[in-house]
Amino acid sequence: GERRNDSEAPPGENRICTIMIAALSGFAALATHLAADQVKDVADRYLEELCKQVDAFGGTCRWRPSDHP
Repeated sequence: GERRNDSEAPPGENRICTIMIAALSGFAALATHLAADQVKDVADRYLEELCKQVDAFGGTCRWRPSDHP
C-alpha cells in the first residue's frame, strides 16, 4: 500500500508497524572503563547514526538523543 507519515494518519487508525531493537556489541564491557559522560556520548553517537539510517530508509525514530540533552 501507500506509505504515509504518522503525522498524516487519522487518530485511532490501525496500521502495520515494525519495531527495531538494536544492541551495541561490547557496550557493557566498554562502559565499565569510561566515565558516565563518556558512556552517554558513545550511546548518543550510536543512536544518532542509527536514526540517520532509519530516516534514510523512510522510517521514523521516535526517540533521539538530541531531544534529551
